[in-house]
Parts: sequence; structure tokens; C-alpha cells
Amino acid sequence: MSGRVIFIGAGPGAADLITVRGAQRLAQADVVLFDALTDPALRAYAPRARWLDVGKRGFCTSTGQTAIDALLVRMARQHAVVVRLKGGDPSIFGRLEEELQALAGAGIPSEVVPGVTAAIAAAAATQRPLTRRGAGRSVSLTTAARCAAPVGMRTRRSAWCHAPAGPTAWPANTSCKTWARRPFCTPAAPPW
Repeated sequence: MSGRVIFIGAGPGAADLITVRGAQRLAQADVVLFDALTDPALRAYAPRARWLDVGKRGFCTSTGQTAIDALLVRMARQHAVVVRLKGGDPSIFGRLEEELQALAGAGIPSEVVPGVTAAIAAAAATQRPLTRRGAGRSVSLTTAARCAAPVGMRTRRSAWCHAPAGPTAWPANTSCKTWARRPFCTPAAPPW
């Protein structure tokens, strides 16, 4: 038996912001692999499904991407409809491409149901347009990167710095790197 995997964007946090198509597909699920940023109230759409937490939270122990890819393939081979429920929109910082490639490599069909990304929802909630005729013609979404610095950029571990407004800190156990042509701030001695 080989099923299919449906990637569903759960929206920006509140269960009532999932799309109609997303709710319809979720109701068909035998198994739901869900992210940390999905509203637990979404379980009401698929009460008979088996729900598996594969969520990631920054700087915490979480399910690795390779394990998620393998679990998607395994569940699709055991169940007719597997849903991969992702916060926001699955194609915005959701590792969608990696998971689609794992499924394609295993010959498992898939579908992607878009969701409302948090960037769009935040603008709507504050009644602020993201574009403006004649002035703002594009929108750019960025995230932190965890790879080698681009050519011409320096990289350093950021754990503690003093910004002009006062001291600011990231948790001491972070492994974040920053890229800069010049430092963002003058580093002080780490707090550990």
C-alpha cells in the first residue's frame, strides 16, 4: 500500500486562519505530522487521525530533518493519506523542497496546500500594506542562515553584544552566526 502526502499550511497561529482547502484535506488525514507552530485546536478537523509531533523550536532539541523525511516516506507507505501540517505557508522557510524531494525519490505522490504566512498576517492585523502603489513594489522575506558566509563576508559567533540602546543577549547556548561586512556591534566578553 502506498498513500499520498498532503502538505498543508496551517496559517499564522490561530486555527481559524487555515484555508478552506487546508481544513478539507486535514479532515481526510489518517496521520498528521505537525510542526510546533500549529494551533492544537486544528486537531478538531482530524479527530480520528494519529498526530505525531515533529516540530522544531529554535535552540531546542527537535526532530532532525532526515528523520522527518524518513517518517513521511514510512507513514505514506502505511497509510492512505498523510498530512504534513506546517505553520504559516509550507513554502516559506518550511523546508518544503527537502521533504518533496524525499517523497519524489520514494515515488510517493504529494500535494501542497498553501497557507497564510505570518508576515502577511501581521501586516493584515496591523492594517499595514506590504506594498504601496508607486513606492513599495516588492516584499522580501529573510531568515537567519546556518551555512558558510558568502564570499566577501566575515562570520563570527554572536553570543553577546552591546547595542547602542543597551546590552542585548541571545541565549548562551546558541550556535547562531552573523554575517557582516563590518560588525553589527562591538562584542563584549561572553557571559560564560
